[in-house]
Amino acid sequence: MINATLEARLGSKRFPNKLFRNLGKITFLQFQVKRILKSKHLKKLIIATTKKKQDKKILNLSKKLKIDCYSGESENVLKRIYNIHKKNKTKVLVRLCGDNPFQDPKMIDDAIKIYLKGKYDIVCYGGPPGIRKIPYGFDIEVLSFDLLALAFKKARKKIHLEHPTKYLYDKEKNLKINYLRPKNKKFFEPKMTFALDYPDQEKFLNSVLLAVKDKNASYKKIITTVKRTKKLNHMAKILTKKYVLKRKF
Repeated sequence: MINATLEARLGSKRFPNKLFRNLGKITFLQFQVKRILKSKHLKKLIIATTKKKQDKKILNLSKKLKIDCYSGESENVLKRIYNIHKKNKTKVLVRLCGDNPFQDPKMIDDAIKIYLKGKYDIVCYGGPPGIRKIPYGFDIEVLSFDLLALAFKKARKKIHLEHPTKYLYDKEKNLKINYLRPKNKKFFEPKMTFALDYPDQEKFLNSVLLAVKDKNASYKKIITTVKRTKKLNHMAKILTKKYVLKRKF
């Protein structure tokens, strides 16, 4: 069974309640969920939120959208994700982040198909600086539940509990990892960001949506539109200088 978890919470110190700001006419969270559900290979999407009072809004929205939602540990995201996939008897899991509204369902399916060929322990779009070829905001990870269970069993450091798969990259050196990239180099943009981490990114993402004129626009169309639109290209470069160049992972 192939299930995805979408990690989502409202208590961000950098941008509180950001997922309930609007992208177009609906919330960022709703926008992302609708895009993810267009995946042809996911059996189930489960929103992974916390037990904090403010995150009941996420639980209520999930019910409205008829999407499963699990409320778990706030700081120990690894435990939260592990419990969800154990309960749902997941064999292959897809890890997604609620900060990425333009998540591309085709990229999700491509990553799943490559993983199912059995050549790699982890298949992902993204990765650390120097390896990644796509912007922040389109990240996807596909791995087995057994591998997640290994991280759950061994991880103890705070950073490994906050970032559920980081232990595997840091400590399990023999893993076969496939860092996916677009086939055409003109779509390599590892220093751009389409994530929703800070308030000024909200304006950029709404401007992108207005420019592409398509809530289901593909990764390629989004990148092409930004690069060809002077205003968007300028906004993207500002965000790169502020939020991307100093990132370590």
